[in-house]
Order: sequence, then structure tokens, then C-alpha cells
Amino acid sequence: MRPQKALHPLVMRRKTRKRSKRKKRSLKKRKKPTKMKKMQTKKKTNRTTK
Repeated sequence: MRPQKALHPLVMRRKTRKRSKRKKRSLKKRKKPTKMKKMQTKKKTNRTTK
């Protein structure tokens, strides 16, 4: 592994805060569509053969 360049602590803090916020937002977006069964469409019966 390459040694990481030491960043200013404030810069680091800002970076981590931004990342966590973004992660949370994406998680929320992912959760939004609640578990729903696929809407079942009525199968069209072939009327010509009936």
C-alpha cells in the first residue's frame, strides 16, 4: 500500500462528513420504494378461440 499523504485535520473532517451525508442520502433513496408485490395484470384471454 502507498503511504497516505497526511491531510489537515479540518480538511479530513469536512471530507468524512460530506461522504457520510451522501451515503445516508443514497440509502434513503434506495429504501423509498417499499416492498410491494408486482401488480398483477389480468391475463388477456384469447377471445377468438372461445
